[in-house]
Amino acid sequence: MILGASHLLALRKQRLVPRAVMVSVGVPYRPPKYENDHKYMELVVDGPIDRDDFRIFVGLRVSLFCPEYDAFAHEVLEKLKEQCEEITILVAGWGEDIGFLWSKRYGQLDMGVVGWLDQYYEAKGRVCRTPAEVQERVRLESEALSHLEKHPSEYSNG
Repeated sequence: MILGASHLLALRKQRLVPRAVMVSVGVPYRPPKYENDHKYMELVVDGPIDRDDFRIFVGLRVSLFCPEYDAFAHEVLEKLKEQCEEITILVAGWGEDIGFLWSKRYGQLDMGVVGWLDQYYEAKGRVCRTPAEVQERVRLESEALSHLEKHPSEYSNG
């Protein structure tokens, strides 16, 4: 059951979108507060989710927090993947290697890779009108590529 889902559903019906949504597994529930667009909303998933409607998460960027990554946390992640644009997974029990990121565009990534992929594609999409702009675009692309283990197209999820 998604505790607090009614609050998110009410916002979505008003065409409002929280800046961030935190979905927690294995932690106590506190009623969510949404005071303005600069606040995040926290929901808790507890118990069976086979009958829950995850469409309230369509297109959202969600952070999934859990003390341990177990079968239930994995089940929640898989349901969120069907709807979310991007999910940051944070697992307290993993210590320094705290989690990973999943996105519709790239699939599963280590946290450090995401910024370089964004930089590469942002540079690649720039319209350049002068030689200096072309030089800057090439510099940004090269810098990003030097930090990635493989070519950005190989990270693509589809």
